[in-house]
Amino acid sequence: MDTTSARTPVDVDEADLLDLLGAYQHLQAQNLRMSTHLSTELELGPTDLRVLLYLFRTDNVSPRDLATLLEHTTGSITAMVDRLEKSGHLERRPHPTDRRSQLLHLTDAGTDAVHHVRDVYQTAFDGVFTGPALRTASKTLRTLGDALIPHLPEVEPRN
Repeated sequence: MDTTSARTPVDVDEADLLDLLGAYQHLQAQNLRMSTHLSTELELGPTDLRVLLYLFRTDNVSPRDLATLLEHTTGSITAMVDRLEKSGHLERRPHPTDRRSQLLHLTDAGTDAVHHVRDVYQTAFDGVFTGPALRTASKTLRTLGDALIPHLPEVEPRN
């Protein structure tokens, strides 16, 4: 790999940047392990759990929105929504202004699953963050995630 074209911002030490990358990868790995554990515990797939968490935070989500978010085919999203509806975690409702579309909503079982995940993470983070520090950490993680967006290729959902 040619490192001559790589650049490090003037006010950032390369070792610090690599340490941040390592810490970020560590967080990703532990979060993946936790997500896998919680999915198994809740008898859901990891992507199913991700969808429930997304629906909890986001209003007016259509199956097409999920296809874009997850970079999945609309067919695989339909199968996943069918599965989550059958398990009682979500329901389809008619779109209020587009009769050809549906919106996805959590049921009580879906909300209970999200609350279980929240409680596990709250226990894990207990003593690590207080209110203001938690808000700062959340903002920092979102800012880091947003900083990656311009460097990613545009992806259209597969049909």
